[in-house]
Amino acid sequence: MKKNGLLIPVACILLLAAIMVAGCTDTGKPPVNNSTTTTVPGIPAGTPGPSAVTMVTFDMSSNGKTEPARFEELVRVRLPENPSTGYTWTYLADAGMAVDVDRFEPANAGSAMPGAGGYRVWEIKGVISGPQSFRAIYARPSEPLTGNETTYNLTLLVATTYGKLFTGKDNGKTVPMLNGVQFALMLPENQATGYAWNMSMSSGLTLLADEYFPEQPGGIVGAGGFHEWDVKVTGTGNQTLYGIYKRPNEITTGNEDTFLMTIPVR
Repeated sequence: MKKNGLLIPVACILLLAAIMVAGCTDTGKPPVNNSTTTTVPGIPAGTPGPSAVTMVTFDMSSNGKTEPARFEELVRVRLPENPSTGYTWTYLADAGMAVDVDRFEPANAGSAMPGAGGYRVWEIKGVISGPQSFRAIYARPSEPLTGNETTYNLTLLVATTYGKLFTGKDNGKTVPMLNGVQFALMLPENQATGYAWNMSMSSGLTLLADEYFPEQPGGIVGAGGFHEWDVKVTGTGNQTLYGIYKRPNEITTGNEDTFLMTIPVR
């Protein structure tokens, strides 16, 4: 009976050791992101405050992308990280981007096994209009870089106005506004193809600015970009913003991509 009684604690010790070793296995790569967090590309709907409304979250699926963003509005970047391996994320942001938060979050706060890993979370915002880049590299800080490290690059195309930002997802919507407010519209455009947005607006809308931003400044020729229009509401009643995407010298066929937003103003 004494001999059999020793088998249970010995087995438990071996099992615990196996779990800890498995949790601390060093792969040199970020852990797989099994989170159920949904990535929502585009623009947060509300203005962030001290108690924090929902922010748009970008993860590894946004790596290499350019996303429109409101001026000085926080968004979240959340990447898998396991500091127990010695690997961590180190970031570098353009001068036109502010990083308000940089922290590690365990995958299961309060109940995580040692070495289970979690996420590196940044809360960032564009403080200068135009394309602003956020880059990160996953490596051991004490080791020289080899060029094989996992990297992350997100570009925020920051609007030039404090007002609300609209994108292609707002096509066909009716959006009530007050007279005197300003807003921005950003739509994908690739001028290298000869196609461009021909945007028109009713008399109660005034165009303040109109600019094209390459998606990768100084990068691949023909990669495309975004077109931004900054607009001020200057009249009451039903106003419309309408655009058609085509080559300027070609006849309209009715098969072109279009954008329409109706704006009741009071």
